[in-house]
Amino acid sequence: MIRTGLAVVAIFLPLCLATAVNAETVTVAGSSGMIPLLKELGAAYMKKNPHDEIKVSSSSLTQSGGILAAKNGAVDIGMSARDLETRELSYSIDDYHIANVAATVAVHSNVGITNITAKQLCAIYSGKLTNWKELGGHNARIVVYTRPESDSTKQAFRKGIPCFGDLQETPEAISMNHSTDILSALKLTDDSVGIIDAIALEQARGRAKPLRLDGRRASAEEVANGHWPVIKRYNLIVGTKRKKAVDRFMRFIKSREGAAVISRHAGMPINFTYP
Repeated sequence: MIRTGLAVVAIFLPLCLATAVNAETVTVAGSSGMIPLLKELGAAYMKKNPHDEIKVSSSSLTQSGGILAAKNGAVDIGMSARDLETRELSYSIDDYHIANVAATVAVHSNVGITNITAKQLCAIYSGKLTNWKELGGHNARIVVYTRPESDSTKQAFRKGIPCFGDLQETPEAISMNHSTDILSALKLTDDSVGIIDAIALEQARGRAKPLRLDGRRASAEEVANGHWPVIKRYNLIVGTKRKKAVDRFMRFIKSREGAAVISRHAGMPINFTYP
């Protein structure tokens, strides 16, 4: 009996050691708008793979920063809500388009309206409409938040809303660099409006809310059927030399379980090819 017990222990110990050796930490950083989704994907992955840890930075590195961090090996996976630029195509990295996600118009919770037309949106951002009462709301000045021209959310609105394409924004518009910044501003500022990722807006906890755009709601279904006009491409950037855990995580994102997480957050999962 003692010999049997020792044999079991002898077999068990190598298995434990193998698990410990294979356990890895995957670091992820980049676009601020992608942080909430990657944290959700990481949490779902770790439930199935508790030996690995997915660490998603809460601080934005921007799109370019995420790409460079992946190129230089500072992180295992970079997040970018835009495609690679010409100069970046020469980097020793691989780019995986994992989802299309809605960007939306959001307002502080005290704003009484629930729908806005594209024409009204452009009138607000050009400074032609300045008071919510002109849109059927209460008598209050509209506080406008926008994004820099280099931001992927701003670019998506420029591309998806015809009247927004070359619109000259009002000097009163306040530019916010990151999704987290504009989310905080919308939550804290009465009578405010801003443009933001639908996924990032989920973190508002009722203090900011999305508006319907021309009667449509930002959702995975509207993105999938092509009816939602403002779309962002979510890309993950991976160096050519990568950990085994990076492969496991990327294959999870591509799996049915990963696609379900993306769909729950107003995104359309892309069936990307992964080696």
